[in-house]
Amino acid sequence: HRGQNPRCECEEKLKSRLSTQDRIHRSRLDNAGLPNLRVMKSLDNFKKRPGTEEMLETARQFMDEEIEQTLILLGDPGTGKSHIGLSVIGNALENGESAKFITWSDIRDTLLSVYQQTGNNTEESAADDALISIQRQFINYKWLVIDDIGRGAPLSRWAAEQLSNILDQRMNDYEKFTVITTNLRINAFEEYLGHVIASRLKAQRSTNEETPRHVFVDASDYRIGLEE
Repeated sequence: HRGQNPRCECEEKLKSRLSTQDRIHRSRLDNAGLPNLRVMKSLDNFKKRPGTEEMLETARQFMDEEIEQTLILLGDPGTGKSHIGLSVIGNALENGESAKFITWSDIRDTLLSVYQQTGNNTEESAADDALISIQRQFINYKWLVIDDIGRGAPLSRWAAEQLSNILDQRMNDYEKFTVITTNLRINAFEEYLGHVIASRLKAQRSTNEETPRHVFVDASDYRIGLEE
């Protein structure tokens, strides 16, 4: 009886491993929440203009995990904040890491859906499961981008508490990185989020006393004479 050629065994194992890696990558890509894009956003194809320098440099440091784990980008519409957020997600996926891009309106809708489930469900365990499921959806990703906070009505007190818990758990886990973008100025941003979440985003961490990095982008709208 002749055994299988060792070279064939190695090739089959390699194919199997590559196939598994492809499936994992496809799953991460499918779950990343990326909008349909003609070209994937990156720092390399960002159209630089005056006022974007600090945001670009901070984003590079953030992707290299050299600065605080929570990055908040503030500025007028069209200054490239979402482009940076999508670049963070694309970079993470290229590195084989889990990442999620979600808009503020989608978070509001998701939390509202969970609240309606918990409020109408007489089984307490089922209600708890629904809440735990949504928390895991936001907590488990290594990289999370929450885009365009401030669009629409503010969160209810219940939803604000849930989001606060999610952000708190991410900020206390030093392997989790979060980007938040908003068109609001800092005072309006904190007022919109309410005291509970705003205090989380300003609070110093007990271990190394770091605070989230805030970057205000004072740049022209890329739609005026420029294409992002």
